[in-house]
Amino acid sequence: MNKKRKISRVRRSLFLILIIWCSVFSIDYVLTKNNLRPIFVVRTGIYKDGGTKEYMGLGYKVIKFNTLDGRKDAVIGTWKLNINNLTFPDNNSFEGTYFNVPSQLFRVSSFNESGYPEIRKIISINNLTDLINALEISDEIKGKILKQYNKEYFLTDSIVGVVLQEPSGSVYHELSNIEYLNKNLMVNINRYISKVGTDDLAWWLILIEVDRGLLENVENLDVKLIDFYE
Repeated sequence: MNKKRKISRVRRSLFLILIIWCSVFSIDYVLTKNNLRPIFVVRTGIYKDGGTKEYMGLGYKVIKFNTLDGRKDAVIGTWKLNINNLTFPDNNSFEGTYFNVPSQLFRVSSFNESGYPEIRKIISINNLTDLINALEISDEIKGKILKQYNKEYFLTDSIVGVVLQEPSGSVYHELSNIEYLNKNLMVNINRYISKVGTDDLAWWLILIEVDRGLLENVENLDVKLIDFYE
C-alpha cells in the first residue's frame, strides 16, 4: 500500500513539474515570438555583431538578435540552436502600423525652398548634422539632440526627420503612427488647430526614432497631416 502511495506521489510530482515547465516555456515562447526578452532564462553569451544575446532555459535556447545590419528578431529552439544556421528574416516582416513610436518635437527656423513638409531619412550622425545645420536651432537644443543621437545610437537605430511650417505658432503636433508597406513609409501626424491662433509663422522639427533595419529598406518617405480643430 505504501509503495502504491509513493508511486502515486511521484507521478503527481512529475505531472506538477511538467505543468510548471510547460507554463514557463509557453511564457518565454510568446515573448520570443513578439521579439521580447524571455523571462525564465539565463544569459549565456553576447555577440560582437551589435549586441545579439543568447539565453538558456530549461531545455530550450533563445537568441535575441541586435545586429549592425538591422536584424532585431528573436528565435527560440532546443539547446542545439546555432546562430550560424539562422538566416535573416524577409524584410517584409517589418510591414505593419507602428503606434507609440518615440519622437521629439522642437521649434526651429527653416528656409526650405522646396516647400513643406520636408522629410528626411537619417541613418548616420552625418545625416543628422546636415539636417540641424540647415535649420536655425539654439545651441542648447542642438547640443541636446547630438548628445542623445550619437554615433552609438546609429549603430542599431535611425531617425525620420520631419520639418513642418505653420502659419501660426498655436498649431501643435503629435505623432499618430507610422505605416510601412512595400518599402513605403508613411508618417501620420496629428495637427491640432486652435480657433483663436497667433499670427506668428512657425517651423517645427520632429525627430522620430525608427529601427535602422526598417528604415534602410525604405525607398519612399511621405507625411500625412491629420487636422483636428479645437
